[in-house]
Amino acid sequence: MKKMIGYCAFLGIAGLAGMATSGFAWAETHQAQGILRAVHDATLSSELAAQIEQIPYREGMAFRQGDLLVSFNCALPRAEAEAARQEVRVKKSAWDTNIELDKFQSVGRYDLIASEGEYRKALARSKSLEIQVSYCEIRAPFDGQVQALKVAPWEAVSAGQALLTIVDPGELELNIIVPSGWLTWLHPGSEFTFEAQESHSSSAGHITRVLPQIDAVSKTVKVIGVLDTEYGASVQFAPGMSGQVVFTEKEAAHD
Repeated sequence: MKKMIGYCAFLGIAGLAGMATSGFAWAETHQAQGILRAVHDATLSSELAAQIEQIPYREGMAFRQGDLLVSFNCALPRAEAEAARQEVRVKKSAWDTNIELDKFQSVGRYDLIASEGEYRKALARSKSLEIQVSYCEIRAPFDGQVQALKVAPWEAVSAGQALLTIVDPGELELNIIVPSGWLTWLHPGSEFTFEAQESHSSSAGHITRVLPQIDAVSKTVKVIGVLDTEYGASVQFAPGMSGQVVFTEKEAAHD
């Protein structure tokens, strides 16, 4: 009998010690659904009407920031830009000559001002054409992969036409819709676990942002989190994957 009493006392002390160690009076789990989204994804469009010359990367291929994604046949714009540069040199020379002549009062004031205006006009046109030439190549704004091609080499496209969609699978965010009542305990820094339905891979994570507006009809709010894992080169987590998110609501123990 004494042994039994002693064993029960030991269990009671162990239970109290466990509560003291955890520092929480109780913990309750809450579940929601989340979907992974890429932080960087974009559909790139053409800035000019031209014929596509080259698309080096096909669907699924990886590229680095600054790599050439699309190039256009820009023989005419480049020729026009070169002609504009030569015109700038001519107009600048004429203005410089008038500046020197003005020192000896050998040129009219109007001619001096007019030559300066002609030079600046030619310079502005040259810069405009240089901008057009810069649109002849589309380079990657970030590291990533080609998600979808909407055109092919040698096709003629119009200004504003979508060309390809790119995505960076190495930086993801988890979008979660939760009841607005959870905001009493859910905040940036709150931890969760996420299990992807497609790969059955799980990872710990934490909330980074809580959107400011609550949906008045559904009484829900969107929160955004990140996974505490390296998933850049892994198929365990990818944009578009969805799964279960588990939060643990904890209440601190009081003395």
